[in-house]
Amino acid sequence: MSVVIDLNSSAVHAGFSFKESPDVSINPVYYNNDDPIFDPIPSSSTTTEPYTIFNDGILYNASITPAFIRHIYSQLNVSDESLPLVMAQNAWFDRKQLSKLSEIVFEDLEVPIFQIHERQLCTAYALAKPDVCLVVDIDSDYASSTPIVSGKVIRRSITRSHYAGDFLGACASKLLNLDNDENVNYSTAYSKSQEMSDIIHAALDTSDNDYVTLKGKNFSHSFTRDVINKSLLEPLFRPHSSSLGVPQDALGLGQLVLKSLQNTNTAPAALLSSLVVQGPYASAPSLEDALLSDIRLYVKDHQLAAYRSTDAVERITTPWMGANILSQFKDLNVTKQMYSEDPEIFARRIFG
Repeated sequence: MSVVIDLNSSAVHAGFSFKESPDVSINPVYYNNDDPIFDPIPSSSTTTEPYTIFNDGILYNASITPAFIRHIYSQLNVSDESLPLVMAQNAWFDRKQLSKLSEIVFEDLEVPIFQIHERQLCTAYALAKPDVCLVVDIDSDYASSTPIVSGKVIRRSITRSHYAGDFLGACASKLLNLDNDENVNYSTAYSKSQEMSDIIHAALDTSDNDYVTLKGKNFSHSFTRDVINKSLLEPLFRPHSSSLGVPQDALGLGQLVLKSLQNTNTAPAALLSSLVVQGPYASAPSLEDALLSDIRLYVKDHQLAAYRSTDAVERITTPWMGANILSQFKDLNVTKQMYSEDPEIFARRIFG
């Protein structure tokens, strides 16, 4: 049995390798008290701003990482740190981050057996597409396009932007003419962020309706479907159209995909016929069609096909499921002794 952890900035999912789905979902923020408080639920009197453990989808805060992993263990009711550990992290981590994480796992936590995998590759295995696919993520603080070929991430071909869920939250605030008061406590800011997230999901999930009513605590406004698409769907593909001061050359989803294709040696037809869309903001029923339509503006001679799970939970837990599958491959295990003899073993496996 292994502990399997999927690391991501919008939520960390964790569970056991003998399960089919993760047991816990954790908000990766903390209060920086004498003893850090993780996954805090803000009260109306909360004034302390929490710190994030992630940046651009990558676990970067090394000083808090050991305590955070132990917190994950506590949420799983795991008291035995001698269990094998399997982690998935977004594919654009670098050698320095990989080296620090493996050092923490083996030396601070003293885990005896460790695997680390790229989240997008885990998705490919979960969907039985490790030979070739292109994974498009739409998360809170990033959108990305990651090609997978012959069971490997084509790292030079990964493309990313920050125009994703949080950006749509700003678009929703503009559409609703809501004030952006920066002098608010964390509780208020957190509640507003959650409210914007709920509004975006509700708006995009009802894309077949002619009119959409966006409701919050202090407002209720109805908009035509054309207005919703222009204000909340089009900015994913044309960020500069949001009138939020986004540079004209900012890349949208379709352009991220095209840029990925330009940097690969693989025939684009294979990747374009196996697009996978995932993430908490990939919920819009029309999103697949919108993505394919946008790509067709640039690529006219290839057959396009996209897959997006109809299950909202699966769209965000598929990387965990893939990491669980890979945990069964014992030849991917690295023991503490192997690491001690060769600290660069992970870097060679992943970076070549």
